[in-house]
Amino acid sequence: MFEARLEDVAQLTGELDYDDAWKLNKKATDDPEFRKKVRAILNEYDDAVEMDCEDDMDAAGMKLKELVNECV
Repeated sequence: MFEARLEDVAQLTGELDYDDAWKLNKKATDDPEFRKKVRAILNEYDDAVEMDCEDDMDAAGMKLKELVNECV
């Protein structure tokens, strides 16, 4: 679902790793409420990329990293 986008965030921000991206993607695929959270943060990330704002890109990466705890 979001695997490629999450991997991009992992690669470009360094805030999460590929394992985190895969965990987030799996949970988002299985859980519609969690999917909404991931989608909202990815939209924030996309906006930051569009504005070329690395601080906001990193902030979105940190938010995604926090969501990894919900994947356990």
